[in-house]
Amino acid sequence: MSTVNLANYLSKVPDLSLDNYDAWQNKIKLVLQLAQLDTYLTLPVVASTSDADKSMSKCVLAFIKLSCTDLVGNRILKTEYASEAWSYLANFYKGNSLLFHDDLTVQLRQLQQLPIEDYATYFDRAEVLFQKMLRADMVVSEHELVRNIMAGLRP
Repeated sequence: MSTVNLANYLSKVPDLSLDNYDAWQNKIKLVLQLAQLDTYLTLPVVASTSDADKSMSKCVLAFIKLSCTDLVGNRILKTEYASEAWSYLANFYKGNSLLFHDDLTVQLRQLQQLPIEDYATYFDRAEVLFQKMLRADMVVSEHELVRNIMAGLRP
C-alpha cells in the first residue's frame, strides 16, 4: 500500500483523546493491517533488529503520533519506536494508570457547562465521566461529584 493510500485511511481514524481509546485502537490497527504494518505495534526493537525494521517502526510511530490529540501525543513524544508508544498507550488506558486517574480527576474538577449545553446534556457528560471513573476503580465520593458538577453549572 502506498504512503498516499495509508495517509488517506489514517485520515479516517479519529484523533486519540482521553476518552476514545477503544475506537481509536481498533481503527488504527485496521489501517496498519491493510498496509501490513501492524506487526510493528508489538515488535520489540533490540540491538539485533534490522535497520529496515527500525525505520518502519519509526514510520508507524509517526502515524500513531499524527493520530493523537496534542494532550495524548505529548505523552508519547519521547518514544522511539511504535511498540514503545503502543505499549505505553495500552497501559495508560487500562484505567489502572495513575496518570489516567489523574486525568479523570482533572476532568471532573474542570467540568464546565458549555454555553450551548442544556442541563440534561451537561449532566449526561458528567455521568459519562463518572462512569469512566468507576470503571477505572476510582473512589469518588458523592459529595465530591455533586460539588464539582454544581460548580461547573452556568449562572
